Amino acid sequence: MKRIQVLAVWSVIVLALSVGQTGCNPNTEQSANVSRSQTATTPTPSKVSAADAEKELTQIERDWAASIVKRDTSLSESHMADDVAMISPDGSTSTKSQFINEIKSGDLQLDSIDIRDIKVKVYGETAVATYRTTDKGKYKGQDISGDNRWIDVFVWRDGKWQVVAAQGTRVASPPTTSPSPSSPPATEKKG
Repeated sequence: MKRIQVLAVWSVIVLALSVGQTGCNPNTEQSANVSRSQTATTPTPSKVSAADAEKELTQIERDWAASIVKRDTSLSESHMADDVAMISPDGSTSTKSQFINEIKSGDLQLDSIDIRDIKVKVYGETAVATYRTTDKGKYKGQDISGDNRWIDVFVWRDGKWQVVAAQGTRVASPPTTSPSPSSPPATEKKG
């Protein structure tokens, strides 16, 4: 099962990397409506250092988490690609519109998201962010509080970073151990 999950994550990353290499090239037909003056003035990942892109993406992740807690969908709307592939920690999949509607309707209510251990790697016009969260909240009335690990794949599109794939994995709680049994009861000697 774990092997299948690893293969699925790698498949998403490879897909995103291939999209990042073809979908963001200013010379492709997809970007044909962008004028030369727009292309020249819009910063691209190749015009900024990897360290600056990593800082920007780290801030996007922090701001995005904060906006979800506030039930503000504006960052989700601008930083999620229309064709994003999302897998929640429970294994369910959703689209951008489903995710935004869940926030707006109150089906997804997160009271807090403690985001930490953010690591970002930039590969030209594609980037991968991994991080850990401790969430407190509910989904459709059910408690979903707990620790999760996340991977978000970004591509540079339309002059900004957009998430094209996101997956959360529940981090198992450490097993609770019962206290070690005390010494076996002493047997009485009769005698």
